[in-house]
Amino acid sequence: MRKLIGSAAFGTALMGVFMPLVTIYMVWLALTLAAVAGLLGGRLLPVLTLLVCFANLFFFSPVSTALLGSGVYSLITTAVLFLIAIGALVLSWRLKLLGDE
Repeated sequence: MRKLIGSAAFGTALMGVFMPLVTIYMVWLALTLAAVAGLLGGRLLPVLTLLVCFANLFFFSPVSTALLGSGVYSLITTAVLFLIAIGALVLSWRLKLLGDE
């Protein structure tokens, strides 16, 4: 299940690169799916999704960068979703370490 959700997150992030008008929404969906995949124990695909989403927002898509600069709510939402996805990966990693002891 985690591979399926991780693949969906990574695929959504890649699709967002090629759809500049809805990039911000694709990034939000991809980050949400990456957080779920991370909580289920996935590693590679959620991390790749985070990297693609970051590159997409700040390097590839001027529309999303302009949208982030124009609205404080979209900026806050994006930052919170990034933090949730990173926190899910860290939490999953920490719980796995505690379970191995």
